[in-house]
Amino acid sequence: METKNNKDTEETANHRLREIINDLESSDYKIAEAMGMAVSSVSIFTSKLRPKKMTLEFSDRFLQALPFVNREYFTKGYDENGTLLSMYTKNPTKSDRKQFKKTYGTASKLSSSVNKEICDRVFHLRSRMEETQLSFAEKLECVRWSITAIEGGRQNPSLAFIQKLKETYNVNLDWLLMGKGDMFAKEYSLDNSETVEALKNDNDRLNAIINKLAGV
Repeated sequence: METKNNKDTEETANHRLREIINDLESSDYKIAEAMGMAVSSVSIFTSKLRPKKMTLEFSDRFLQALPFVNREYFTKGYDENGTLLSMYTKNPTKSDRKQFKKTYGTASKLSSSVNKEICDRVFHLRSRMEETQLSFAEKLECVRWSITAIEGGRQNPSLAFIQKLKETYNVNLDWLLMGKGDMFAKEYSLDNSETVEALKNDNDRLNAIINKLAGV
């Protein structure tokens, strides 16, 4: 049985919200739909890089929309003895789970394949550059709503958008795609004989991004 002493990091209501959504094989979009809210109102709490602290108003609305979720688990996670609580008010049967996933799950590859970590890193980059969504969009030659949709976790950045990010801000593709290394790539030297090979590797990583965003 899992206890707090076994945890490497402190869990939050935001973490438990993500766990519930994952367990239901759902998405921010489907949960927002069930709650009668905009998807961005859910995404601000599920984001890993920039989560907003869970509010009582959101918790109450979420629990009203999903009444089978254990309130004590959602708000506290553990009982007074430090034992992890059950995610649901009762142990769901196979039939219960099937019904939960039918109602809250998503068969839509498009909505379920949005890579929120990449979306969060786009936000992180914009914040680092101290750009507004409007100025960011202008420099990347796209419309502002695209930035809003990406940062809200509603759509993946396109290949053209990623290429423009690299051209404009010299973004490290390994960081953008996998969260590895520094945010910015090292500059290539025109006299460096390895430049061509490095650029080829960048193209390979761009192809990897295309496959990852497509869910391949």
